[in-house]
Amino acid sequence: MKVDFEKVYDTVSWSYLEDMMRRMGFSDTWIKWIRACVFNSSMYVLVNGSPTVDFKVEKGLRQGDPLSPFLFLIAAEGLTKLVNRAVELDYYKGIKVSDNLKFNILQFADDTILVGEDNWANLWCIKSILRSFELVSGLKVNFYKSKIYGINIEDSFMRAASTFLSCSIDSIPFRFLGIPVGANPRRCATWNPILNALKSKLSNWRGRLLSIGGRVTLINSVFSSLPLYFFSFFKAPVKVVNQIIRIQRNFLWGGGLEDRKLCWVSWEKVCLPKEKSGLGIKSLECFNQALLSKWKWRCLNETHALCVLGNGSSINFWQEKWFGENPLCFEFPHIFRRERNKVVIVANRGRWEGGDWEWHWDWMGDLSNIDRYS
Repeated sequence: MKVDFEKVYDTVSWSYLEDMMRRMGFSDTWIKWIRACVFNSSMYVLVNGSPTVDFKVEKGLRQGDPLSPFLFLIAAEGLTKLVNRAVELDYYKGIKVSDNLKFNILQFADDTILVGEDNWANLWCIKSILRSFELVSGLKVNFYKSKIYGINIEDSFMRAASTFLSCSIDSIPFRFLGIPVGANPRRCATWNPILNALKSKLSNWRGRLLSIGGRVTLINSVFSSLPLYFFSFFKAPVKVVNQIIRIQRNFLWGGGLEDRKLCWVSWEKVCLPKEKSGLGIKSLECFNQALLSKWKWRCLNETHALCVLGNGSSINFWQEKWFGENPLCFEFPHIFRRERNKVVIVANRGRWEGGDWEWHWDWMGDLSNIDRYS
């Protein structure tokens, strides 16, 4: 369920926010500073250009205040605590990805997704948690704009859940934090929002009134910011890259998106650095690969990341659940009986040779044709 809050900054309860800061271990001195900066504010209203009498504000956070986003994160932490407490008491069941990884809530600022199993106990718990959070925090859930999503769930249950929670059913993919969740990045349709945004951004400029240097600066500015987020998560299809290059090329040489003129220099040379007689326009393919390489870097260097590259020294080859619900020794018992070392680890079952992984087996006798086929 994707939860939408109404007027997130305007309705935060100050007493709730102060209580959350105390529970999170903020010192009394810090709380006094926040109270002086936020809680003791007053305002007046201009009526026909004349100010009214000052009145004291009793709730909410000021828009544009640099402290407001951080204070709202503290307020939103209460919802996470409620969900986690419900999971501890076995009132709410999230989704189990692995033995050490479970999801029940995904939260970033006011973007919140509740993840759980499809049963009525979870629905009652979600409704109770959201209602309780409304009462204590002042943040009101907009159920009309909230959406529920189901993966391999019967339509009858989805309709019943929609009626019970007073929110609508939406389909996957959906956008969360600017990313189309559940979309296939290999499909060009997934990239249409980026292409449309690029065309809209450049169409507001009259390229013919800009010099070549101005067009290069604008291209680097626009094409460095708009697709950057997508490029850091997905590998762009070749067709999408070619479409973006076509937009860049038409704007650079023709001054417009649809103006096709003679390209005086090949695009490979245009993308070279200025020190090598190029124009310094970023190569989209190299830019995309560089952004995606950070995930490989995390796997190699961050030991506490969700995805970590191991060496197989702690993984039992036959006892792990590589696929399905059962380990290999249960899935292929006839082959497991021929194994000499039944507690062998992955690191001792093969090694890298010339860049390829070579398996090394140790069977009791030769496998029959039936065993090999199985």
